[in-house]
Amino acid sequence: MSETGSSKVETSGYLQDCWIFKAPLRPVKSDWYLGKLGCDSVLSYELKQCGYEPRNPCHSIRVWHVHASQVRHYTTEDKISGTYLCVEQTS
Repeated sequence: MSETGSSKVETSGYLQDCWIFKAPLRPVKSDWYLGKLGCDSVLSYELKQCGYEPRNPCHSIRVWHVHASQVRHYTTEDKISGTYLCVEQTS
């Protein structure tokens, strides 16, 4: 969202910044926290390994990812290592 309050739908790349689960959730392997660079793509992979089918219905479920500042508490050196799975955008 811009300073004027307008927003745009990001359609490039693989956007995976919001997660919705139906409980109960089976244990998923991780030694990292959400919010770290690369965590969403590694989480997608680990969910797939646990038998889940990650989906990315970003054209039918709208999420506003707002950064109130440009301050980040990580660098590219903090990027989560592991196997990445990028989930295609769908309706």
